[in-house]
Amino acid sequence: MSIRRIIVSTLIVLTILIFTPLLTGLHFLKHLDDDTKRIDVLTRARYHLDRLFHLTLSTRVLLAGTISEETESLASLLEGLRDGDTERGIPQVDDPSFKESLSRILKRLEDIEAPTTAQGRETVALLFEISTSLNDLLLKLEDRSSTRIRHFYTILILFTVAILLSVLGSTFFLSRRIIQPLGELTGGLKSLLSGNLDIRLRWDYHDEFGSIAKSCNRIVDCLKDSEARYVDLTRTIPDSVIDLGMDGTIRYVNEATLTMTGYGEGDLVGRNLKDFVPQDHHYKIDELMGCINSGSAVKNHELPFVFRDGRTNTLELSAVPVRKEGGIIGCRCVARNIEERKRIMEELEHARMEAERTSEKLKKTIKDLEEFAILAVRRELKMKEIREGFKRLREKT
Repeated sequence: MSIRRIIVSTLIVLTILIFTPLLTGLHFLKHLDDDTKRIDVLTRARYHLDRLFHLTLSTRVLLAGTISEETESLASLLEGLRDGDTERGIPQVDDPSFKESLSRILKRLEDIEAPTTAQGRETVALLFEISTSLNDLLLKLEDRSSTRIRHFYTILILFTVAILLSVLGSTFFLSRRIIQPLGELTGGLKSLLSGNLDIRLRWDYHDEFGSIAKSCNRIVDCLKDSEARYVDLTRTIPDSVIDLGMDGTIRYVNEATLTMTGYGEGDLVGRNLKDFVPQDHHYKIDELMGCINSGSAVKNHELPFVFRDGRTNTLELSAVPVRKEGGIIGCRCVARNIEERKRIMEELEHARMEAERTSEKLKKTIKDLEEFAILAVRRELKMKEIREGFKRLREKT
């Protein structure tokens, strides 16, 4: 069953368990209110009946007009109770026996107005009979109201128990089918985010949580495949790959690093990079990690590294930050041994400088030759001038 169906079913059950006693209680309250109004009407009827008793017993001669008014008021109340009177807010009785009793009382009230009831003794007897009937009706209504009040309290207790059971049942059910699985999924995801790829989320139901668990397991499988491909790639590339923590601890090296440095994996992993760098160059590691901590990549960062045979070679590092859960946890470096390249560059620089010195010497030699040639030409011209002077002297002599 899907989570949506579970929630909908739970809400339906809760609605039934809560609203059924509530509606029943409201129904009882409505009847209780009607009975209260009926009792109030009978109480007022008793008041008019008591006045009839008083008028009958306090005079020798019946006051026909006053007795008639009280009788009409009493009859009006009882008729409103029997048939219902919305204008005066009198609810109709819902018990056929009550209606029958009220009809008999109204019939007896009609006899009070008859001429045959002119004598007071007969009127008192008739009023006593009516009073007895009214008392019976009043007692029945009060008993029924008391019963309904007890039923209402019973329903109220059942309503409270139903709510408690509903809350407890819903809590247990939702805890078993939603909260507990959600906690397991959350714990599994936290473990996955912490780097534990051996976690497997298990969920036996074919619902949304089952789909999430299967998706998470597929993600874990993809991450494992990606990690395996990364490890295979780093093992096969000719360049050295070194993973560092933010404190400079070496976390991973590939085969090319071991071959280049001559160390074993156990000699490097778990130790700090500064252990393999001369102390006067530790600041370069701090510069490297400072750039990584700021989120910047580093290119062509030269760092001397002491190999296993004791030689110190210069490595050229290019590093990028490694992020996890939105934060930087270290860096991944690609390192090249540029010692040979530096040697070649130094030899080339030396050759260049030698060539420059040779060129300077050659230039000086050429300049000297030029000056010698100029001197030779000047000497030749001078000799020619001297010869011509001797020749002119000979000709004169």
